[in-house]
Amino acid sequence: GRGGMSEEGVLVTSLASALSGLVGRAFCHPLDTIKARLQAAELQAEYTSVWQSLAKTLAEEGPRGLYRGMAAVATAGVPATCLYINTYEVAKARLEATPWVSWSPFLTYFTSGMAAETVACIIFVPVDVIKERVQVSRSSSQGYGGSLEALRTVLRREGLSGIYRGYGATLLSFGPFSALYFVLYEDLKKRGQQWYGTSSDAGLPFSYLMAISAGSSAFSSLVTSPLDLVKLRLQVQRRLSAEEAAKPRASPPPPPPPPPDIAGPTSA
Repeated sequence: GRGGMSEEGVLVTSLASALSGLVGRAFCHPLDTIKARLQAAELQAEYTSVWQSLAKTLAEEGPRGLYRGMAAVATAGVPATCLYINTYEVAKARLEATPWVSWSPFLTYFTSGMAAETVACIIFVPVDVIKERVQVSRSSSQGYGGSLEALRTVLRREGLSGIYRGYGATLLSFGPFSALYFVLYEDLKKRGQQWYGTSSDAGLPFSYLMAISAGSSAFSSLVTSPLDLVKLRLQVQRRLSAEEAAKPRASPPPPPPPPPDIAGPTSA
């Protein structure tokens, strides 16, 4: 209907976003692991560059080390991607049907991108927290065996709030990324439609859509990279603080014995 999506449109968008999200994360997860280790302050002495980090991870952990945290991504990241894309499409359709917003494509796409990230972060934040703790913990004395162990540990030590404390930091990082990405992507898509003489996405070459998607993502990542670094370090710092608080406290040393009686014999 007006300002919304049909059931068929929601289904197609969900299936397409789920498949693209899973394939994209499978290919990009090794690079995400390397990025997380390079950004983590506690590991900067061990991981100094992309190639050095890649070689070190493969030598010490094998290919599986590059996919630490992938279980959390595959389990919850796929529905989160579906929620993300559908929220964007619904928000965009509603805003395009709103006169006081539709006059500005920038405002429409920027707001829709922020709305999509805000809603999807309900799932993305726990996934991100667990994934990054598993990725970074390889060289920590408090390492996690996997995503499920990390989830149980966080819930036991920090409670449910432990996996949502990074919501604000994640939204601060990914919100501007999503907003900027969709602004660029939609603008380049419209320019492509003019160039190829078509009025729909179906008339655009797949290679063109891939190129503008990659370009928009790369530029948005470059601009918001400092925010992503702040977000990761805040999440890792919370892990270190929780681990420190969970350590057993040493018993205080016993008091020293009283000094011996050195007084001389009393006179009769």
